[in-house]
Amino acid sequence: MKNPSVCFQVEDTLNLTNWKSVVCWGEFEEIRSEPGRRQATRMLLDRALPILSSETMHITPDWPFSDFDVDDVEGVLFRIRLCKKTGRCETISIEAH
Repeated sequence: MKNPSVCFQVEDTLNLTNWKSVVCWGEFEEIRSEPGRRQATRMLLDRALPILSSETMHITPDWPFSDFDVDDVEGVLFRIRLCKKTGRCETISIEAH
C-alpha cells in the first residue's frame, strides 16, 4: 500500500449543547494470515450489538444469530492501529423555567 495513513472522526450529537467528538489517526493494516483473520472475525461476531441495527451491520443475512465457520468469511479484513487520538465534548443541562 502506497500510503497506509488514515484519519477518521466519530461524533455523537444529542443536540447543539450536548455532543462528543473524537478524531483518530492511525495506520491501515490488511489482515491476511489465517489465524489473524479467524481472530478478527471472531471478535466481530462476539461484540456487543445495539438493540436496533441495520442490514449494513450484518456479516450474513442471519447474523448475528447464526454461528458459522469463521474460516468461510470472504473479503478484506483490516484493522487500524491507532497512533493518536483527541476528543472534545460539551454537556450543558438546560433547565425548564
